Amino acid sequence: MASIYKYKIIEDEMVGLEISLILATIVSLIFLSKKQKNIIIIFLITFIGVLLFEYFTQALWENIGLADWAYLYLDIAWILTLGWTLNILWVTFFVSKQFKNMPKIGSFVTIILLSSLLGIVGEIILVKTGIRVYSPEVLALASGNLIAGAVPIESLYYVPAFMTLVVAFKRYWQNNLRIGGED
Repeated sequence: MASIYKYKIIEDEMVGLEISLILATIVSLIFLSKKQKNIIIIFLITFIGVLLFEYFTQALWENIGLADWAYLYLDIAWILTLGWTLNILWVTFFVSKQFKNMPKIGSFVTIILLSSLLGIVGEIILVKTGIRVYSPEVLALASGNLIAGAVPIESLYYVPAFMTLVVAFKRYWQNNLRIGGED
């Protein structure tokens, strides 16, 4: 009973985070729609890409303490998918504006590096707030070295690999659907 109560407290505290992510998404899409055509479609492609990779890697961690409505399947939280998606969209927008003359491969690598850096910071926040817990199998195989006392150092490999797959997925579908975009 104590653990159910503990999760209820965490769930109640996390409603602010969940609502903030929803509002950030709405504000971001309004702003970006004025700067970039087809942003809704690009958002949906990116969201689907993140969601697919979260689904395939769900055994690596648990997402706990969010409101019931924040979960899509098992412990896959669509609300966290919004956070990863916003990370990629904003980094892509930033790189496209700040490095206009950079070759495509350079912008691709820059997007991966910057979104990975923000992603690792996000992972640290998720772990320190108790939302994300790594599976015992992951912790048993990890070196034991932690970033900021929270996230296995192996995330320096995993997060960029995740970002590379999602950004490549996004670019692939943007090109094949011929909807353009900032990257």
